[in-house]
Amino acid sequence: MRFLIFLLLFLFLCCVESEEISKNKDKSANKSLNISELILEKIEPYRTVYKNVSIKKHGNEIKVVCSIEESPYKDIYLFTVKNGSLLLKSYILEAIPEEYRRKAIEIALSSEEVIEFLSNNMISSEPTVRRILPETSQKYAYYATLFSVTWIDEEKNAAISALVDLEREEVVKVWKLKKD
Repeated sequence: MRFLIFLLLFLFLCCVESEEISKNKDKSANKSLNISELILEKIEPYRTVYKNVSIKKHGNEIKVVCSIEESPYKDIYLFTVKNGSLLLKSYILEAIPEEYRRKAIEIALSSEEVIEFLSNNMISSEPTVRRILPETSQKYAYYATLFSVTWIDEEKNAAISALVDLEREEVVKVWKLKKD
């Protein structure tokens, strides 16, 4: 499966960089190969495999949209190519198998602070669950995959988000917003 994704990425990047290839075929092919390899290293689903990977390149920007069989949600990565390097600019990772999504919600709901806020503000909406990569979670003194579990009620101007560590089964941090 990885080989197939690698091959598709390689072919895609070779095609979209046709202007470069015509200038210096060998150098550009190696550059495309390196970028394809780097993308494959950076797009990892959580405890599953990607079913579909869609790549769109606009200039130096690369948008990668991935889906998994176990979830209707998608992972979206935005990369940029700068000075021959592939940089991850941003991401929204929601393609999480249902069992882990539910576990993240359960852990968030084990926090008294979260339960109290949801109860006091009568928020009953379905939360969003997003995966946070270790490079980002490092800001919170954790170098691990974390999950953001967020409830929002726009009518009440209230929101709460719990940063959850599935491995340790704990809430790392909580953010609350309530505007009257």
